[in-house]
Amino acid sequence: MLKYIISFLLLSSITMMGQINTEVQDSIPLPKHHKYGLRLGLDLSKPLHSIVDNQNKGIEITADYRIKSNLYIAAEIGATDRTSDEDYFNFTTKGAYIKAGLNFNAYKNWLGMQNEIFIGLRYGFSSFNHTINSITPNQHGAYFTGDPITEPIEYDSLTAHWAEFIFGIKAETLKNVYLGFSVSLKGILSETEPDNFKNIYIPGVNSVNLNNNGVGFNYTLSYLIPFTKKNK
Repeated sequence: MLKYIISFLLLSSITMMGQINTEVQDSIPLPKHHKYGLRLGLDLSKPLHSIVDNQNKGIEITADYRIKSNLYIAAEIGATDRTSDEDYFNFTTKGAYIKAGLNFNAYKNWLGMQNEIFIGLRYGFSSFNHTINSITPNQHGAYFTGDPITEPIEYDSLTAHWAEFIFGIKAETLKNVYLGFSVSLKGILSETEPDNFKNIYIPGVNSVNLNNNGVGFNYTLSYLIPFTKKNK
């Protein structure tokens, strides 16, 4: 529900900004150049999720740098501390990740606008560990489950590599301030797995399905630090 609310607010902001830009275009002179610089941001969904669910904590910082009119170098770095409940066991995953790649802006802005509808590619790397907090034995054919085993089992020095495809939007709501939303589809390239335990959650990938794929959502608030300007 939180994701849908934020998405609705973001889309509403983009619509309003389009109307505002139209009015501004008719009333004042508009710049005839593109801004080039470093844009730094924060994924808002992770701290908000931490408030709602104290067993799911994380942070992600985003950055991009414009190298051509419609092309950006982009990266994300983050950390996760998440406890998950499955049918017969409870486990905690802690780790950090980094992603790097390119974004291509497919949106043709009106004069004076610097919004984006972009597609992107990323390479991701994560280093993490799992701690199994409890296991409830489930013997096939038995009517009752066994007593839970609560002695922690730790799996350290785990890694994962993946590639992801991203689709998203960014809207300049105030001067140099942007709201953004993106969805990403991730495919694991390689990973280290502990004995008798599958990586069903990986920091940076999120929940992993049976096909070793994952899905991610990103809601960002970012600020552009302009270094230079180039004529349109």
